[in-house]
Formats: sequence, C-alpha cells, structure tokens
Amino acid sequence: ELTEFVSPSGALRLLALAADDGGGGTSFTHGSKTPLKVLGCRIWPVSGFLLGVLARQGGLGSVLELGAGTGALGLSLVAQGMAQKVSLTDHDDLCVRLLR
Repeated sequence: ELTEFVSPSGALRLLALAADDGGGGTSFTHGSKTPLKVLGCRIWPVSGFLLGVLARQGGLGSVLELGAGTGALGLSLVAQGMAQKVSLTDHDDLCVRLLR
C-alpha cells in the first residue's frame, strides 16, 4: 500500500510503502533469513515494484531514500528522469562507501 503524506503548506510530500502483515497490522520486515548486517548488500525485488509505482506518481522533485542499500532504486529514479535530485542514505558503513 502506498500512502502519501503532505505537509500543511504542500511544500513537502512523503510517499511511504507498507505491506499488510496478514494480521491487520503493517509490517516493514524483510521476511527473509538474510542476516541483518547484509540486508543492504543486495537489490530487493520490491525495488522494481516501487519504481513502477513511483513512475505513476509523475515528477518527484527531490527524493530522500532512507536505507538505500545499493542505491539501485534512487539511482534508477534519476537515470529515468523521475526525480531531479536523490539523496541516498544507509546506516551500514559498507553501503555508504558503495553509494559514494
């Protein structure tokens, strides 16, 4: 489910993707047995899905990607002209070095 949050002034727009965990709640877990320390070192299938969803949103302007991992999603947004500027972040030092 894609949820949009807009600031009262309309200057800031946030799009969040969440998945129903089957119990009526929302889950942001990855659902795999991959150790947490290597989660960012792969391209997750949901990246392609989210890229398609964001393509329907039109011009995104500036994008802040939290937990970018390899940066595949954010870099694709720029490469396809869907975002003017993308800032990629991650807590994992290896991912940050790769993003640079």
